[in-house]
Amino acid sequence: GGGLSKADEAEAREVMAFCLVALDRPDEAEHEFVRLLMVVPDRKLDPVTTSPKILKVFEKAKGK
Repeated sequence: GGGLSKADEAEAREVMAFCLVALDRPDEAEHEFVRLLMVVPDRKLDPVTTSPKILKVFEKAKGK
């Protein structure tokens, strides 16, 4: 028992990745997105509300 649900883990990784991009640490952010996509493979980011900088890192992670 214990631990995070998949939805909670995905949410946490996404927030973490966004923060890492903001801190100019794209490699670490990409790693978080890769882990996020392992949990929720069909996760999408809203291109309207998401910064292009973040989308770029997310797309790179998806290509892994």
